[in-house]
Amino acid sequence: MKTSTCSDSIADIPPASSIDEFSSIETEYGTAFSDYSCFTKEIITPVELPTGKTVIDVFAACFDDGQPLLEKYHTERGDVDQQWENWRPIPRGKSFCGQRKFVCTTLVKAMMNKPYSFYEYQRYGFLNVNGTPTLLLQFSSQVPGVMFGESFRVEALSVFSQEGEGESAKVTMRAYCYVQFLKSVWVKGKINSTSQSEQSESYKKISQMIKVALSGDGSSSVPPIKQPVSDSFVNENGDEDAVKESNMVQSRCAKLFYVILTWSTMGIVLMSSLAGFFDALFYPTVETDSTESKKIFESVKPMLWCFYTAIILLFCGISVYLLSRE
Repeated sequence: MKTSTCSDSIADIPPASSIDEFSSIETEYGTAFSDYSCFTKEIITPVELPTGKTVIDVFAACFDDGQPLLEKYHTERGDVDQQWENWRPIPRGKSFCGQRKFVCTTLVKAMMNKPYSFYEYQRYGFLNVNGTPTLLLQFSSQVPGVMFGESFRVEALSVFSQEGEGESAKVTMRAYCYVQFLKSVWVKGKINSTSQSEQSESYKKISQMIKVALSGDGSSSVPPIKQPVSDSFVNENGDEDAVKESNMVQSRCAKLFYVILTWSTMGIVLMSSLAGFFDALFYPTVETDSTESKKIFESVKPMLWCFYTAIILLFCGISVYLLSRE
């Protein structure tokens, strides 16, 4: 074990009466981590890892300082500029637990493959829950630059529970997803369903990578990674072309909507203001009570024409901008 935050002795894992005690592992990241009780949505079928491996072996082979499994996962996702911290002790100095931050640049396909900063806080903890050695890892990620990205965090929790000891030891992996909303958004349902779907695909991949790492067979075939969790719209078959086309259609519809809204606003503005000046603009003479009033109307005509022409040109410019932007 390379990390200084725990040892390789199962006997030293702190006892716990409930797995909920994992929530008491407080980090410097505050509310970035939700309580264990929030994770009610299981996103993969429980995975049995190779026999003879303990929860300590799982951590040492896959998540210890310097282990390449998660770095490889993010590389295959297409993430670049990865910055990994070593595990650090938590503020209150508990044993067999740690925290760290991961940062990278991810390409978001739903945003035409534009690069965005990806931030992820991580914490782990070992608990001996009523005699069952258990390893928990919680990840809380966010892509602030994406639309609605500052409104929510996607959290994932992996639970590794061990039965038996020595050569008969068996570890089962379970994975859960929870979306922590920081602000109220009207696309909450879509964010929830999409995040859970993408996390499910991610952890199917990660579980297979863990099995390969524990078996020591580097040649084992692992299915390719599908789109990153930061992508917003994925169809059921994972068809990338269909995803791109779907995004383009949605983009065109949004542009058309804003153009219609722009011209509708212009129409309302023009009709409201023209009501009081219609005669002055469109009739050569105006019935007035005095010659002086008539002169005022005549002098105002050119200014009114210039004013309304400027408004029309402004809205035309806005429409062109909306239609031409990516």
